Amino acid sequence: MDELFRTYRCEHLYIDAGTNIGVQIRKLYEPDKYPPLRGRYRERSATFWYKRNFGDMPNRCRVCTIGFEPNPMHASRLDTLQSTYRKVGIGVLILHAAVAAHEHNLTFNPGGKRYGPSRIDGKVITEDTGYRCITCPLYTVPAVRLATVLHHVKRRLSQTSPKARVLMKMDIEGSEFETLPDVIHAPAHFVPSEGPDNLATLPADYRHAIFGPLCIVDEMVIEWHAKHLNSSHAEAQARAHHMTSWYEKTLNGSMPRTCPTTILASGDGESYLNDGPKISAPNCPA
Repeated sequence: MDELFRTYRCEHLYIDAGTNIGVQIRKLYEPDKYPPLRGRYRERSATFWYKRNFGDMPNRCRVCTIGFEPNPMHASRLDTLQSTYRKVGIGVLILHAAVAAHEHNLTFNPGGKRYGPSRIDGKVITEDTGYRCITCPLYTVPAVRLATVLHHVKRRLSQTSPKARVLMKMDIEGSEFETLPDVIHAPAHFVPSEGPDNLATLPADYRHAIFGPLCIVDEMVIEWHAKHLNSSHAEAQARAHHMTSWYEKTLNGSMPRTCPTTILASGDGESYLNDGPKISAPNCPA
């Protein structure tokens, strides 16, 4: 990451946690190939989100991207995407790793549903997700602590672009339930997973001081994955509902807080699922 900030002029930053085949990154730099959603969902599309925060091209050429994707099936494509953008001066760094609450190695299962010839839906196997495909090969992949990444980003942006806008997408297949408490400095057991979806279970000393490395992020979109929790469907749905309500209420201002991060509704995470348009370099000024 140090090399990214040294080499490129990062006026703003997009963090793509769960890059998959890179479609959301392409929407940022090649928006003409990805028309936004229509009607009442238009404002929930990534294309609209980027435009509202970063403007149009070529202004986005000064937006840097840090992506994370552990699926080895996508590594070659993502390397091509990164090198294509870097050739025209766009600072893109895609790490072949997962994000998590702490650094360690994970068992990754690239098996699952096939949506097209180039896309395989992968899952990180954790105690929570319990996801396995018995006939699929397993891979050991690194996981980086998201909190450490955000701390580093905050330090570098404070030196180079203190007024930078920072956006983040999180689509990490169920790992969000253990990663989010770490990045807001709230122990996981403080986040209610059952009972009424209110803030009563949050200790008093946290009610007025939600903080943490996540607070460098201005806006984030989360794809919640209750279906990957290691429990019955009904239990998983209830747990996800209580936890997501807590996060949204905590971060979106229903109580005094010092963290400006806003969670937005995800609108088009599955649009252009198989991509399609050929990767090409955007027109950026020298």
